[in-house]
Amino acid sequence: MADLLKDLYNQSFIDNLIQELKQITQIDENRFLENTIKNQTWVNLELKQRMRQISTAISVELEYNYQDNNYSNNVNVIKEYIKLLLGKEKGKMEFLYMFLPNYIEDYGIDDFENSMNAIEIITQFTSCEFAIRPFIIKYPKTLEYMVEWSKHKNAMVRRLASEGSRPRLPWGIALQEFKKNPTPLLEILENLINDENEVVRRSVANNLNDICKDNPNIAIEFGKKWVNNSEYANKVIRHGLRTLLKSGNQQALSLFGLQHNQNYEISNFNVKETVINLGGKVEFEFTITNKSTVQSVYRLEYVIYYKKSNGRNNPKVFQIGEYYLSPNETQSYYKYQWLKDFTTRKHYAGEHKICIKVNGLETDSILFNLCI
Repeated sequence: MADLLKDLYNQSFIDNLIQELKQITQIDENRFLENTIKNQTWVNLELKQRMRQISTAISVELEYNYQDNNYSNNVNVIKEYIKLLLGKEKGKMEFLYMFLPNYIEDYGIDDFENSMNAIEIITQFTSCEFAIRPFIIKYPKTLEYMVEWSKHKNAMVRRLASEGSRPRLPWGIALQEFKKNPTPLLEILENLINDENEVVRRSVANNLNDICKDNPNIAIEFGKKWVNNSEYANKVIRHGLRTLLKSGNQQALSLFGLQHNQNYEISNFNVKETVINLGGKVEFEFTITNKSTVQSVYRLEYVIYYKKSNGRNNPKVFQIGEYYLSPNETQSYYKYQWLKDFTTRKHYAGEHKICIKVNGLETDSILFNLCI
């Protein structure tokens, strides 16, 4: 069994954390251990709970150091710690230090200016995308900071401007105001759509995809404005409108020359086996021919209508790719999809359906049965 992420907060990590903190403040090692890994509740805590337990332990130590428990003094210690960490190579382990943004979120919500300053520094080492959200909700002027951060010299601060303002950030507090009206976010996205950093651009696409789910027309208008602005912008728009593209939205498809009324023919579509045992795979093939007199682009997908526990069938779209075909050109494809249970999908016995989708429109379909 793979190791759990929460178990990366082990004795070695906590011991190293104590030694690091000792370089910038006083730490009672035994008390810190009792408040973290030696606490009787520790073993039952999940990942985010362990993060918060660590931030609480840090708060206890800072309270002992500064008897008045002055947040501005405490946050200066956190900022000094971040400067220490920035001088080290932590690589992909930086997410483990998200207990530092937790500290700002839990103890700094009533000290806006100090917290904004701290977040700008902390996010350069470990992301503050979750910690910033309570501030956005409580202080509308937080967005003014984020617009400025979208022009910051540090890529991770620029990424925070986009990632932290996503209306539907997974595992984060939903930003209901931006779900209703995401227009205030567009300035941030425009500042970053051609960012030199791919991680930043990917965040812009994710933000735009969030907008698609509640305000598709606003997302499409944004796409119309920026499509063909640059290669970077095109990739951001295509990835950002992925939900609309997969749903067959004609306006989104047309931005990339994908039309519902393309002249084509699907032939030789067949499924190798129509009775399949769980753990096997559905194998299929088909041929597409461009029947028009000009070169045309085709977005090819396949859809499996999975049987659900309630007896209904739920469609899941899988992309094959986009292809240019010359007049009368024919292209054949062989594909397969494993029918195995995953943590994200449980299969149920019964009749399923698979069909081919071209430029957002479903075409031929074939039934097959899954046996469990």
